[in-house]
Amino acid sequence: MSVKHFKQPPAPKHSRTPRRATVAVAAVAALALLGAAATFAYYTATSGITNMFTSAHVAPQVSEEFKPDAGIKENVGAALPDDGKNIASYVRMGYSIYWQDKDGAQLWEEPLSSESGLPTGILPDYTIVMGDALEADPQPGSWVEGADGFYYWCSPLEPGTTTDALIKKVTWDLGRPDGRKLVVDVSVQGIQADPHRAFNEAWGESSDLVPGVDGVLVRKGGN
Repeated sequence: MSVKHFKQPPAPKHSRTPRRATVAVAAVAALALLGAAATFAYYTATSGITNMFTSAHVAPQVSEEFKPDAGIKENVGAALPDDGKNIASYVRMGYSIYWQDKDGAQLWEEPLSSESGLPTGILPDYTIVMGDALEADPQPGSWVEGADGFYYWCSPLEPGTTTDALIKKVTWDLGRPDGRKLVVDVSVQGIQADPHRAFNEAWGESSDLVPGVDGVLVRKGGN
């Protein structure tokens, strides 16, 4: 299955697609989306790997195992803490992979992936293995790629639960003579699952996905 990056503020793009997904921290943001003919505010949030969003209702987090000294990041998914405030939510994730120099400045040279079809004798800068729950078509308890390049968990995520891994494992070489390091930047966003109108108005058009009658996401025209 091909790997694609979702679009985000300027960052180097993986040879297969855009993504901003880090061992560094993704910024926390929140957005209240108003319905077209109402004043009902939909709760939505974005969270970085070490940040907790303090929204009253939607606060997803990145769940992962990170071993910086070994150059390994694995079992990357999304979690919705049971903090007494969170409500069932749809979540989506994205990531990007790029270089930083020894002073922390982002480099525009694109890291080489093991999936890039490299010529003989050229070694990849990193290897990525996507999770077993990533499917081509939506189904309960799975990830699916939207038309916007984000990865969507197809079922509403309940407080106190965690998705299956979107990324099973990323590994990279730590020994760069020029001091550069590889950054794997991961982010997660969430929006309340009820009513379905919240998803449709916030993400439906860009993702080409909609909640089905049972709440599981389907591709438009397929429900």
